Amino acid sequence: MGFINNGNGYEVVACETTGDLGGVRVSHHGLEGLVEQGTESFVGRVAQHPLEVHHAQEASGRRLKRWKRHADRGAERRREFREASERYRAFKLLKGPDFISRLHGYLNVLGPNPRLEPGCVDITWPIRRAIILRAILGAPNALDLKPGDELDIDPGLLDALLGVLAYRHGARSFEKIIKVLVQDRRGKRLRRSALPPEPLLDRETDAAEFHRLLTQRDAFKNYPDLEDLAAAVHFSFLDAAEKSRLVAEAERNPGLTWEIDPSIKTAYLDLPDDMKAANRAAARRIPDHLSLIGYVVESQQPGDDDSWHGPLGEAIETHVERLALAEHLGWCAERIANGWTYAPVRDNEAKHHPLLVPWAMLSQADQDKDRASVRAIPGFLDIAKFKAVPVRGPKG
Repeated sequence: MGFINNGNGYEVVACETTGDLGGVRVSHHGLEGLVEQGTESFVGRVAQHPLEVHHAQEASGRRLKRWKRHADRGAERRREFREASERYRAFKLLKGPDFISRLHGYLNVLGPNPRLEPGCVDITWPIRRAIILRAILGAPNALDLKPGDELDIDPGLLDALLGVLAYRHGARSFEKIIKVLVQDRRGKRLRRSALPPEPLLDRETDAAEFHRLLTQRDAFKNYPDLEDLAAAVHFSFLDAAEKSRLVAEAERNPGLTWEIDPSIKTAYLDLPDDMKAANRAAARRIPDHLSLIGYVVESQQPGDDDSWHGPLGEAIETHVERLALAEHLGWCAERIANGWTYAPVRDNEAKHHPLLVPWAMLSQADQDKDRASVRAIPGFLDIAKFKAVPVRGPKG
């Protein structure tokens, strides 16, 4: 039923639908027309004045738009119902209702994969993985790792385990990979060489992404001109030592002067091999330190400017204590691995060193050595034509 203005008011126009809502058959004073998707087949025959044509077009258009909106909502509801029915059918096949009926309560524990739902900010998934990793390795048939023990693991391997976007079967896939690493270990160190073959790894996670994370530090650590970089590390250390002397003189505080062994006060090429090895190790530790503050080292590309210096410098300054501690621990580990031990007096021949002590036992001046080392990182990266940028997290 509809209305049309004939100049003397509104008259009723009889109408009926035709076909599968494909149009509306209307009659007025013996004239008939078919309205289809807003066409003028009706109004062109029954309307005699422009105003009548306008009103008829608007009325037919509104009816069709309302019908389309209702039809769209109906189709959407039917689609949602079908999807829900399929999910419930699959749930029944897995004996879900029987399982639910036996529960007295539940605790929703998040797994190793990040939550990527829109609006959900999940930043703790690497921590959850670290907790699961420690739990697995703490088993007697694994590494029997105690709460205070430090995990000995290839840094690139740890990057991949904690950083890969997802494990295909959640904690079960994560555990499978770790158990393979444990079975093929040598001693207590977990090495990348113990990883399962790529087809098996790809069953549990994205093998290509895993290997990208595994090797992302390798380009810098295998820098072909590492000797030049080690020489820069040595020169930076001597330069900072000289600055400490000048500061101590200016402030009349001799305690600020770094104590430097005479064997170190020389050009890099004249250093003993053992001292050169220490500088090379310091250069290789740079990507490991930056990973602690969420930065990754990448090769500089043509067209890159130095805009990455600012954010990196700010991040280093914010976390300078953490980075300096890491540098001291790294130096201690390298020295101990090369046969050095603690003694109150330094003896290069006997490999005795008074600084092989916990960070808290170092003097302010000795701690400043490590702070100066990490603050010099942007310059070392520039020398090697690398840069450091924030780690890119998963997109939710």
